[in-house]
Amino acid sequence: MAFLQATIFSDLAAEVSSKASVAGLDLAGDVTLSGAGLGKGNFGASYGLPMGKKTSVGAVVAYPEMDTAVCAYTDAAVPGTDGASLGAELHLPSGGDMNALVGAKVALDKQLSIKAAAGLNGICHISFIQAFKDMQLTAGMEADLMSGAANPTKFGMELKMTK
Repeated sequence: MAFLQATIFSDLAAEVSSKASVAGLDLAGDVTLSGAGLGKGNFGASYGLPMGKKTSVGAVVAYPEMDTAVCAYTDAAVPGTDGASLGAELHLPSGGDMNALVGAKVALDKQLSIKAAAGLNGICHISFIQAFKDMQLTAGMEADLMSGAANPTKFGMELKMTK
């Protein structure tokens, strides 16, 4: 399976997205193009491991920064929930400090999910996702656990309409 989408603007700049899947390997890329050539881009690959529940490993690279990340995710059986996913990521920025993240998404029922992640740098993110018939409401916050007070430093909400 392969997918390609392009948007061309009046100044002839373009955004191009592609995705291909072959035998458990997924490849994807998003780039911007202009008269100067390739602008920014993100390229990634993931592979579904043939073991246990749904388990994947992957990598992403950002161009031109050449920042990279590698990750592993798996579904987990958590009693009393509709499902859970666990993951770990290692961020390797070309010009900064490495960071590792661990996170989880737990579906408490068909309508309410909680997503949380924390990094070695002390930054944590927590989101509550509530699904309604024709919309989804996400409320999230970010806090710096290393600051001595776990007060939220950022807070936001997003409302998505499905129809």
